[in-house]
Amino acid sequence: MLKLLKKNSLIMQIIKFSLIGGLNFLVDFIIYLFLTRIFLLYFLIANIISFLIANSISFLLNKNFAFQDKNKNNIFNKYLKFLGLTVASVIISSLTIFICINYLKISDIYGKIMGAILGAIWNFTTYKLLVFKQKKSEI
Repeated sequence: MLKLLKKNSLIMQIIKFSLIGGLNFLVDFIIYLFLTRIFLLYFLIANIISFLIANSISFLLNKNFAFQDKNKNNIFNKYLKFLGLTVASVIISSLTIFICINYLKISDIYGKIMGAILGAIWNFTTYKLLVFKQKKSEI
């Protein structure tokens, strides 16, 4: 089984991305709860703050661990792409929470979880295809 996983880099990337994503989700979720329950911050503002804090380390973890991007060139440009895609993801997450609270009349907690899942799908796809895209010579 381990041999098969090593041969299939996509499966390994998804596993590593999921581990990083799980860590980011925990940090994001704890900060979100802290901001909304302790500081009574408006849920959309709290979501944006918690999401961006949790994802601040995500670029380096994904670059070096999940996608094993050894290319040192254009790191700033990659980071800007990453940040832009992360902003798109926080919009997806925030809209999901907003819809859950205001239209579906369910808890922000469920909306936060659903938004994180949708954001993770967006992030993996766009990071792989746009940010950490490997040239054929790097594969």
